[in-house]
Amino acid sequence: MMRKLGILVCVPLLLLFVAIPTAKADEVEPGTIFASVYGGLYINGGTDFGLGGSLEYALTDRYGFQGEFNVILGDVTSYGFVGSFVYNIPTDMDKIIPYATAGLSYWVDGEGLLKLNFGGGVKYQMSDSLGLKFDLTVFARKGNFVRLAGGAMWTF
Repeated sequence: MMRKLGILVCVPLLLLFVAIPTAKADEVEPGTIFASVYGGLYINGGTDFGLGGSLEYALTDRYGFQGEFNVILGDVTSYGFVGSFVYNIPTDMDKIIPYATAGLSYWVDGEGLLKLNFGGGVKYQMSDSLGLKFDLTVFARKGNFVRLAGGAMWTF
């Protein structure tokens, strides 16, 4: 099941890297900070709701680092600390920034568990400082799950 899900996520992300024109590589200024708050569905056999927040720092016009804190409000409340590298995919679109992520996360729900995470999504800039962010992230290792999230984003 998770292998099929991994293929369903990885193949489209790979196609994004290859298919999207790279004419506009300066969409994200180095030093830009994106702060986000979001709600999401966490899917692992059943579905739970969760809340989270993230800070992303753009190291270059394409590469950055993101830290997140998540709370899953299920039968057992889980807390997650996530660190990911971010690749902002250049496009010809002015307000839309697709991105891919990969990193590690640590989840606490009575016991601690280190997981690999990977995924991607889009940032939509409504103005210079306000936008929306949507993503899909797979958390892989014992107790795999997928997060579908969306929320508000502020740019500094």
